[in-house]
Amino acid sequence: MKLKKILLLVIVLIVTSTIGCSNSDRNGDKENVVESEVNEEVSIYSDIYTIALDSCMPIDEGLNSDMQYIAINTQTLENATDEDIKRILDFFKKYKVDVIDESFESLKEKGMVKDGNYIEGVLLVVESVNQVSENRVIIEGSKFRSGIGAIGVKSTIIKENGKWILDSAEMTWIS
Repeated sequence: MKLKKILLLVIVLIVTSTIGCSNSDRNGDKENVVESEVNEEVSIYSDIYTIALDSCMPIDEGLNSDMQYIAINTQTLENATDEDIKRILDFFKKYKVDVIDESFESLKEKGMVKDGNYIEGVLLVVESVNQVSENRVIIEGSKFRSGIGAIGVKSTIIKENGKWILDSAEMTWIS
């Protein structure tokens, strides 16, 4: 009889702790969802621009060979806040090179353009943004290494389950 009471007590404790843990996980998830939605609204431009610019990197990887830096012309990022720009620049540090906020003209002014049109890094530029719907954006951009080493990329970014993701990226031109 005493053994049955102990066994019953152990079962009650296990069930109680299991229910308690699962409820705390659900509450944690709700908090994360709210936090994610708040961050999503704040960073919509950093998300879509980061995805679009990063989609250029694996296309024609030869342009990335021995790159010393990634320059991003943030002047072309319409509606991006200073915080968005900081997030975008920070994201590209994953490539383990310097990430700088420069245009071709500013690179030239700083003496970083060699032989008239060659740079030792890659320059990423957003050329146009077309919001097709509230869940679909098409961004055309470019990756530049030199006058004879550059590509145009058309990226389609979609919102799926509340998160912006790359749907497709295709090269539109090459020089």
